[in-house]
Amino acid sequence: MAPEPDAAVEPARPVRIAKPKAIAASPEGRADPPAPLTTSEGPDTSEATPRVQETTRAEVRQAAGPTVRAENSVALSRNLRIFLWGFSLPGLALWGFFLALVLGSPYPAIRAGSSIVLALTLVLIAVIALGYAFTLGRTPIRFRFHSTRRSLAVQSLTGGWDRFRIGPEAFQVAVEVHPPDLFSRETTELVEVTNPPYRRRRWVVERHLLDPWLPRHPTSRPGRSASRAAEEERES
Repeated sequence: MAPEPDAAVEPARPVRIAKPKAIAASPEGRADPPAPLTTSEGPDTSEATPRVQETTRAEVRQAAGPTVRAENSVALSRNLRIFLWGFSLPGLALWGFFLALVLGSPYPAIRAGSSIVLALTLVLIAVIALGYAFTLGRTPIRFRFHSTRRSLAVQSLTGGWDRFRIGPEAFQVAVEVHPPDLFSRETTELVEVTNPPYRRRRWVVERHLLDPWLPRHPTSRPGRSASRAAEEERES
């Protein structure tokens, strides 16, 4: 009996090996860089060129030159109390007292006299204006000095700024010194600042507040003005 033939063997199929495609060379002979990786949210921007930051106003002011601000709150509080309790409230009390006398007078001619009321009102306005000129009118809110001591800005009670440059001949003189009293627990002083070619200015400030920026006159002492001190120095 003849042996059974072996199972049919399937002929082998030829296998093709794909060659890698050559990367196209750049005009300079170098291979192009690979494309950036992408995700589902878009291209990767982790290594993107950093944004140019905008210059803020504070940076502009800092580039122009730093300034130092000095608050004059002690002198402002003291003169505010003097203005209220020394001028405004007493003036209003006297005005109301005399107005009550006029309106309550038994004489019809006095009660009908509008000139008396007008005169009392004008006196009250004059007293309040005078009190403001001697207290709050010459008390700055704050000072703003340039760090190089070249310029100064002074803010008044009305909110406006007075700016001027500080010359090499600028100095201050303590005209009056106000020790602690009923209106303040701190010492304040009235200084006269001479800064050619500007006019002289008188400010009520906290004791030694302006010393870091304005030198004191060598012969300065309370009770003398800057002009008088300068005259005495020339005579000597």
